[in-house]
Amino acid sequence: MVLCLVAPPSPAQEKMASAAYKIADPYFVQSWQLFAPNPPDANTYGWYQIAYVDASGRRQETDPRSLNDLFVGQSQSQWVFPDRVGRIVTSLDEELVNLQHEQIRIDTLRRGPAATGDGSDPAIGPSVSASSVAGAQPRVPDTEAVKDPRALDGLQKALDAAVARAAVAVRRVASPLADELHLPGRVVEVRIFVTTVSITRFSDRYRDHPPSPKIARVGDSHWLAYLPKGGR
Repeated sequence: MVLCLVAPPSPAQEKMASAAYKIADPYFVQSWQLFAPNPPDANTYGWYQIAYVDASGRRQETDPRSLNDLFVGQSQSQWVFPDRVGRIVTSLDEELVNLQHEQIRIDTLRRGPAATGDGSDPAIGPSVSASSVAGAQPRVPDTEAVKDPRALDGLQKALDAAVARAAVAVRRVASPLADELHLPGRVVEVRIFVTTVSITRFSDRYRDHPPSPKIARVGDSHWLAYLPKGGR
């Protein structure tokens, strides 16, 4: 099996490699993130919550449930290597946060350069471009966008479309999870969010009073309407 993957390219190797990869990748491929130039400083966790209306007509919300545990439990059947779960959840977080950052960026541009002194806000962080969120034209430079309200309207329209698509994706993921819980009431809304827990550095772990891990909620879909089976 390993020979099929590392052998020089050839017609025979190409035919066998695809079959061998399905076994080798989930179970044997090593993640080298720990040794990267910039090792992670936090672990990422995904969560989902369900809101439902009970028999008395009162809204109830479940406790957050772990997406990480769900992915790990399905890793073998879905051919997802368990150490990839963190990356899957991190990608989800990046999508949610990027959409939020883009909205902040657009709002800042509408206020004009006077809001930040130079038309930018370093606290905003990375933002997605109009072309990446909606397949639109490349993003208009910030200085030009401030002068042309129509450019900002285009960015907002592209972002609104991206947010709508992300909302549908969240509903399609979380709604079947709600069905599996068999809650005592009518499900009305679903939610997915992401938290990070800081990793204590080795140099700090053995102090007399090591720092406590910092927990932060970073990405949040907020509550979205439950999607019934017939509408998925």
